[in-house]
Amino acid sequence: MSFNSGNTRPYNADGAAIPPSVFNTQQQAASHVPPTSRELQRFIERKRYQELGYELPMNSKEAAAYIGYHQKTVERMAREGEIPAHPASGVRRKTWKFYASELDAWLRGKVSSRRHPCSPNGKDTVQ
Repeated sequence: MSFNSGNTRPYNADGAAIPPSVFNTQQQAASHVPPTSRELQRFIERKRYQELGYELPMNSKEAAAYIGYHQKTVERMAREGEIPAHPASGVRRKTWKFYASELDAWLRGKVSSRRHPCSPNGKDTVQ
């Protein structure tokens, strides 16, 4: 695959342009990182707890992936009380635990939409 000098559209060896849908799929497939054995173990554990009716707390890395923020941002927000979190270690609070249900409620509370209000009764709208 090569690129034309004046154009950013990729071309194959025959000189024919590669459709964007194929090119984008190739890029996404190359950037996929398989989960580690620890991540798979946590996933299985989380499913088992869910079947029993319990909620397994997440660490800051899992919470960051869940809400789409960087891990350090999630830890800072937890320290400052901007996000629902529970300190899990001593006085310095370096380790935090998060619950998916609390993060869901926090994310829903941040939504501001005229069509889909997030009030408890569903009747509050912005005019």
